[in-house]
Amino acid sequence: MPVTDLIHPAGMGDPIGPLLVALVLVLAAAKVGSEIVERFGQPGVLGELLGGVVLGNLSLLWPGFTFFGPLRGSPVIAEWAVVVDRLAQLGVIVLLFQAGLASTVRGMMRTGGSALLVALLGNLGSLLLGYAASAILIRQLPAGLAAVAPAGFSLEYVHLFIGALISATSVGITARVLRDLGKLQSSEGQIILGASVLDDVFGLIILAVVSAVIRSRVAGEQIEAHAIAWLAAAAISFLGGSLVVGVWLVPRIVRQLARLRTGGVMLIAVLTFAFGMSYLSTLVGLAPIVGAFAAGLILEDSHFHAFRAEWTVSQLLEPVAGFLTPIFFVVAGMQVHLETFADGTVLILAAGLVVASVLGKQFCRAGVLDRTLNRRVVGAGMIPRGEVVLIFAGIGRGLKVIDDAAFSAVVLTVLVTSVVTPPLLKFALTHPDGRTSL
Repeated sequence: MPVTDLIHPAGMGDPIGPLLVALVLVLAAAKVGSEIVERFGQPGVLGELLGGVVLGNLSLLWPGFTFFGPLRGSPVIAEWAVVVDRLAQLGVIVLLFQAGLASTVRGMMRTGGSALLVALLGNLGSLLLGYAASAILIRQLPAGLAAVAPAGFSLEYVHLFIGALISATSVGITARVLRDLGKLQSSEGQIILGASVLDDVFGLIILAVVSAVIRSRVAGEQIEAHAIAWLAAAAISFLGGSLVVGVWLVPRIVRQLARLRTGGVMLIAVLTFAFGMSYLSTLVGLAPIVGAFAAGLILEDSHFHAFRAEWTVSQLLEPVAGFLTPIFFVVAGMQVHLETFADGTVLILAAGLVVASVLGKQFCRAGVLDRTLNRRVVGAGMIPRGEVVLIFAGIGRGLKVIDDAAFSAVVLTVLVTSVVTPPLLKFALTHPDGRTSL
């Protein structure tokens, strides 16, 4: 008898049963995986990804365990799997909302020209090297991406998308290492943090533009250069406009909400604003995560002083994020098909993307304007890839720009760059000769 029949026998049990079982296994895998990797000094997100890899590939060791098969398909069709998939997408929105909350417009402006140049050069370097790695290696994949892409779809767009998706830095790992070493408030640390915020903004704009171009090509439509410029301008205008309007409007709305006597208003107000901004971004043709990030940038704890709450916005949001974001990372890990690694070309592609990811970010060293600073620290700190890359990859998989083999290579790139960053950063911090060379 298949294991899935034991979980939900045909004609028996409540229809919500498979969803409950899925959530139990997903959340358990996330926490067990996090606990294991954190004992080895690695960030918990790696454990959540690995937990998903294990759950998604259990059928290789246990052929009867096909329960998570519906979550690994595209499109997802089983009812319970659709719900889990939507919860994972909500996890992405909350994750980017938290990233926005962790940053402020004033903080971004204080980082100065170095942070801006570091972000621009790092994104450009990774985009170019990622494109080159894809162009050289991706035709060797066993699935042959041209076979799964829509008819008439050029592989040039595949290379462009892969270059774009590995351009975004995940600074959480770097911030943890710098904090542990007491260097978070150093000039190098502040440049890295400021650049990472701008890096996310640039990455989201690149995602919006590249995704729109690809969708047009899938529909068989031509997209002109001025249309691409318009899309980029729309993304920038949405971010800028929402910040200007939000900074003026949000405090006034919150003051009125603080007069309500019912409980839970502050949390509901925060989530409503995040989800509302995410929806508005879709109306202008952008990904919902753009709106979520903008919402986080707008909100500040000072807006909620009228509530006289004991918790900050970030603290209030933590239980929600603690439930939703692990689902996203575990589901992302499930999309890794380990059988694709049986062909060495997938590993070669992953190796190529790792090299492109590491070397591409080293262009950012030239953006450090103060030549007395240790530019090796900045270069090492911008290496890790994380949640934004996984979000990009998931969107690309949905658009059929990348297939299972390429997706697996991208996830492996995230894992490797995250693991190698701490030792590289510690090495850079202990070798001051990096002050005089790129």
